[in-house]
Amino acid sequence: MAFLPGISYMATLSGGPGKFPVTGQSTSNAGDLILLPVRLAGVQRPVEVDRLFVKAPVLASDLGLAVTLPNWTNEPQQGVKLRIRTDRPVHTVESAMGAKLDVTQDRGFVDVALDLATVDVLMLGYTP
Repeated sequence: MAFLPGISYMATLSGGPGKFPVTGQSTSNAGDLILLPVRLAGVQRPVEVDRLFVKAPVLASDLGLAVTLPNWTNEPQQGVKLRIRTDRPVHTVESAMGAKLDVTQDRGFVDVALDLATVDVLMLGYTP
């Protein structure tokens, strides 16, 4: 790309560089452009989140997964729903911040709902 799409994306959300997004603002075409190669390749996200500005990068190990949850809105988010892909059975799901979790599992997925203030980390332990 002949421009910096990440900076352009943030600028359209926040009104300028260095400012955080304002709750309720919609995304721009820059965000769609950034994700286009991933979508065309048919890549499935390891975590699906029902909120646009709650991201969910995953760290994986032989013992389990850590799902980091930065909340990029300016407000706490109630009832955030995640669908986490896993190729192994999970026996524990914990919140680093002690959030109450609603957890269900079904064929390669762990579904989690929680309230999120600013940031949390979900720790999923594999069944030994």
